[in-house]
Amino acid sequence: MRNLTWGFILIIFGVLILLDNLGVADFGDMIRDFWPVLLILWGVSVLIKKRKRDNSPPASAPPTAPTSPITGEHGAMGVAEEGAGEPSGAPEESAMGTPSGAAETAGYSYQAAGGPYQYESELLHQSSVFGDVTVRVTSPRFKGGSISTVFGSSSLDLSAAKFADGEHELRIHGVFGESRLFLPRDAAVAISASSVLGDLVIFGQHKGGISSEIQHMTPGYAQAPGKLRITVTRIFGGIRVD
Repeated sequence: MRNLTWGFILIIFGVLILLDNLGVADFGDMIRDFWPVLLILWGVSVLIKKRKRDNSPPASAPPTAPTSPITGEHGAMGVAEEGAGEPSGAPEESAMGTPSGAAETAGYSYQAAGGPYQYESELLHQSSVFGDVTVRVTSPRFKGGSISTVFGSSSLDLSAAKFADGEHELRIHGVFGESRLFLPRDAAVAISASSVLGDLVIFGQHKGGISSEIQHMTPGYAQAPGKLRITVTRIFGGIRVD
């Protein structure tokens, strides 16, 4: 039942993100209105699981094996002595079978070996279901785009980018994890940040609790030749904009 519940949750968020990317519905508005559905699904799964547990017959105790007259109380020691001949210099393996001394590879992350993923295009579109998204944009004519994550955080560095003339839109959505955004100094931006359960820090302005929201517009936004309207939405996680 737990897998079925998570399946429904993934389908719901996938549909919402798809509709937002297609411009049919706003992800942030839908989450603010319908996020209690997650609690309903969670509660239903807990009740069904408890009912199945109550109705299941009690498990019978397995028969006790007789003690071997040869091993007796020292049977466990015999097993330990049997493995004592293995070489001690072999690398210790983790639960996933990777040697503990080996470097781990973030297979689902856009974090490169020498730093974040470099993005020079005018439009940004990145998405990830499992893993983090870390992007640094250096475009001289950035026109916005979108970042979507489900199980993972996102970090977008626009400090080296310049906005193209006109008003453009950037949407950053996520379910579990945090969202970080670094903007150029004196950038003309209008930010709408919201989180169902998490802290918001927007240019030093802090707000926490349940269903938090911060609206911020930089001075001179209306007169700026190139400006960016930013929407950042998180379900379970914080948002920070610097």
